[in-house]
Amino acid sequence: MNPDITFHTRAPVVEIPLQITAGPSPEQASPAGANSAEEWAIELNLACRSAQSSVIEQGKVFHAAKSRLAYGEWTRIWKLESEHRPPVTIRTGDKYAAIGEQFGEANRKCTSSLPGCVETLYRLALLGRELVMELILDGTIDRLISKSKAQALVDKYRPELERKPRPFSFSRWLDKLHKQIEEIETDGAPEDRELALAEMEKTVAGWRKAEIKDQRSEVSDQNIAA
Repeated sequence: MNPDITFHTRAPVVEIPLQITAGPSPEQASPAGANSAEEWAIELNLACRSAQSSVIEQGKVFHAAKSRLAYGEWTRIWKLESEHRPPVTIRTGDKYAAIGEQFGEANRKCTSSLPGCVETLYRLALLGRELVMELILDGTIDRLISKSKAQALVDKYRPELERKPRPFSFSRWLDKLHKQIEEIETDGAPEDRELALAEMEKTVAGWRKAEIKDQRSEVSDQNIAA
């Protein structure tokens, strides 16, 4: 054997298994000293405005804030002056927090299989870490999954989360009507208001006609019963 020739052996390739560990503890993701709504509002704004932060990384900060703040402080963040509030609604903030809780400590191989859309990620977070891991492994979930497909998975595996229609509320309906009237008065042209008035008159006439029909039917039923 030639002593000048050196043989190199290649290290064996070790495949890292896909795993999703428990979400980050609030202490791991939280900046030191942030305990109030005002202090966490600063951190949430920084996270949202960081061009280098992914949705999951932003979610870790939201989860830490929601977990560590005292009762009422989380919602108070969105009652601060507008320039101090995060650039998202509290509902979206809740979605970020759920994403951070479920996927904040997922390894790189797992996060590369997850979508980058907040709404889609939130729906996957509703499934829980373990189920998402199984669905990634069998190819059901990948980074290209759409929001509608993610929602279909929620409907399939978490049917108890299906939103039930809210009962009718006259005050809520009236509030919407006033907003629509204000909108057409502010932005609509005169002909738009004329068309809206004609539609409302037609609707009212239809209601009155139906009411008269119901009254006649009720009288008829009473006469038959007598």
